[in-house]
Amino acid sequence: MTLRAAAQSLPDDMSDWALFLDFDGTLVDIAPTPDAVVLESPIKAALGSVAARCGQALALVSGRPIAELDTFLAPLELAAAGVHGQELRLADGRREDSNLSADLSRLRSIMREIECNNAGILVEDKGHALALHTRARPDLAEGCRQSLLASVAENDGLCLLEGHCVLEVKAKGIHKGTAVRRLMTTPPFLGLRPLFVGDDCTDEDGIKAVQELGGLGVRIGPPPSAAAIRLERAEDFRDWLVRQAS
Repeated sequence: MTLRAAAQSLPDDMSDWALFLDFDGTLVDIAPTPDAVVLESPIKAALGSVAARCGQALALVSGRPIAELDTFLAPLELAAAGVHGQELRLADGRREDSNLSADLSRLRSIMREIECNNAGILVEDKGHALALHTRARPDLAEGCRQSLLASVAENDGLCLLEGHCVLEVKAKGIHKGTAVRRLMTTPPFLGLRPLFVGDDCTDEDGIKAVQELGGLGVRIGPPPSAAAIRLERAEDFRDWLVRQAS
């Protein structure tokens, strides 16, 4: 099956499906800095329409904090998992943030030192997690990775996530997959078939979770991936989303 044909294999009728969507690289294009992304008006409108059509069984599942996601979608407010599942908002608005925490103080100091000593490196403090962005300095990515790996190895409670031009340190034991599984036990997701769409290796936990629950995982971009469907371009998924709203 060609990648373009794969886009045609996405469901046409979402009435029996629950939709879980990554944000960066899926709904918006990756930008030089996290605050520079743009959620296009047709995509924002489609999210609201599709959420209404599937009874609000649509959630954003992102590495961003929920508060950041809300700024892009306002006044629309959806179910959401933020900071890779450490923050959780159910469809009825109730919060169930994880009480799993880790001491990030030493990593915070290390990342800030890397940022100060290397122009173009950006550190993003999410509270529950720390992200080091290397998009402007790809030449430093591997050195940063090795430095953080060594530091994380000294703390059993931490893990390092490697995404597109970003390295994130967070507590072990919770991720996009655990967030999806929890949401699937709550209305209106309960009893529906889950579909997860993401573009990064950090989305693989969500992809694996939905497929273990009998749903479909969709990976945008090149392999490897456990996803049943792979799309070449995020635009192919966004076109499908807009069609669902029409």
